[in-house]
Amino acid sequence: MQIQVTIKDTNRLRNFMYAYSEAASRIFQIMQDDAKINKKKADFSMVIPYMFLVRHTVELALKVAIEGFGKKYQMNHKLSANYTKLQNCSTQTLKSVYPAIYNLVNEFDSIDPDGMYFRYTTDKSGKSILKNTSIQLSTTQKVLNEFVVQYLKFVKVNLPDLLKQ
Repeated sequence: MQIQVTIKDTNRLRNFMYAYSEAASRIFQIMQDDAKINKKKADFSMVIPYMFLVRHTVELALKVAIEGFGKKYQMNHKLSANYTKLQNCSTQTLKSVYPAIYNLVNEFDSIDPDGMYFRYTTDKSGKSILKNTSIQLSTTQKVLNEFVVQYLKFVKVNLPDLLKQ
């Protein structure tokens, strides 16, 4: 079976953000359904891609918002750097007005500060980057949902033109 997909260059970053978010939500639903049927914990083979997709959604959302202010985002995978850049663009204190955005950035920054943890098992020098981490998937999905809602509110208030595109 061949599937053809057309990706327009306009709003490409935003389209990717939505695609990663949707994929994460679908994988979470599969894990949830499997857990109900098999009465077991989430399948590890789904957890790593799910967490990567959630983290990447957050990274792209920050970058889309920064672009919406007409600024250049940090050309790296560091959530904290782009969150700070977004905070500097906005007249609002994001942490108090949009706590889900702050909380998700902070949570991922503590686990995966440079975007490599859910992508590779070692760094460039061969040193293991995996560490014992306990992740509550249902909490992560709930926070992702809150993040998306608060992100859309943030965009509506600060960058309404992004919603028109």
